[in-house]
Amino acid sequence: MIRKKKSPLSEFTEDDKEIIKEITITLAIEFAKILENLNVRDILEQSAKIASSMQYSTFIAYTLHLIYLYHDQGRFPEEIKSEIASMLIKKHQEVFLHNPTVMSKVLKMSENYGVTLKIKDKKNIKTQSPKSIPRKPKIGRSRRVGRYVVSKLTSTAEDYKRVLSNSRALDLINSELLKYGLLRNTYSTIITEAFLAFEEGDENFYDALKMFKILFPNVDDTFLRVPKLFQRRIKSLSERKKESLRHEVISYLVKNPSSSVFFIFSLSKLANYKLA
Repeated sequence: MIRKKKSPLSEFTEDDKEIIKEITITLAIEFAKILENLNVRDILEQSAKIASSMQYSTFIAYTLHLIYLYHDQGRFPEEIKSEIASMLIKKHQEVFLHNPTVMSKVLKMSENYGVTLKIKDKKNIKTQSPKSIPRKPKIGRSRRVGRYVVSKLTSTAEDYKRVLSNSRALDLINSELLKYGLLRNTYSTIITEAFLAFEEGDENFYDALKMFKILFPNVDDTFLRVPKLFQRRIKSLSERKKESLRHEVISYLVKNPSSSVFFIFSLSKLANYKLA
């Protein structure tokens, strides 16, 4: 008797199956857009915008950090601000910490996009996000003074984050996107244009690049410490060697799907959430 092969989705609940399908379709749409539109000029323009605009820089840092910022509870805006500050390029960090409005504007944008929501007042927070307020303050930390307001992921964003935190679901989505060459082609486009940016990029480009390190924590980023030396080395490589390096990076990305990357792009489903 021949046994029927189990569907890769069989281990998931019906709700999670739908979420997995939804995320896969959304990623396919977003990656197709990258294939059609991404080029080195866009990459360099975005890095220049990150360098020139503190609010845009903050929004990018916040988006890149989203999956780590919110665990199973909401966060006070000042906590989020403290974490985001260390991700910004150096020239923005000090100004950002003393700016009372930029973080609020970024959180408002996130709420408008349907990614997060705001919960006001201690009573409501205890009901809707009870872990946001510890029963006792940590040693050395004074009790909170002022109004209680927390930022929390919406239920849809929470579902996406939860599913993508499951390694089996992540691998399944990755496999589906690989089936028709879409994922590999997307990574190929990104890496090809990124290598051109490595050669053409200025100090602003390399400063902005440091913000994206959080997406790939296991990747060696020592080259960012002396970007001019790295740039000279890249330019000195033969085309054959560059091609070999590109294939190496693409292979790594294909074999090591990033829940952070998939989460960020899946958010486009929510009110057309965009990085730009």
